[in-house]
Amino acid sequence: FGSGRVPRTRIVAPAERYAREGFPASRYVADETVSLVSLLRADALLASWIPAGEARIARGQRLQNPAHVA
Repeated sequence: FGSGRVPRTRIVAPAERYAREGFPASRYVADETVSLVSLLRADALLASWIPAGEARIARGQRLQNPAHVA
């Protein structure tokens, strides 16, 4: 990265793919959101991942943010 030998596009490609296509929430993410749901709802992006009326992010739910892909 800093040496210029690896193009920046190659370095950021995995992050862009995760933002665009998303990834399934793990059991850990699902379990931890139960205790953090009020904090998550205070953030616009994170709140968008919690379905209305739900108290957590469901295990396997696809988490994505295509708006952040450059």
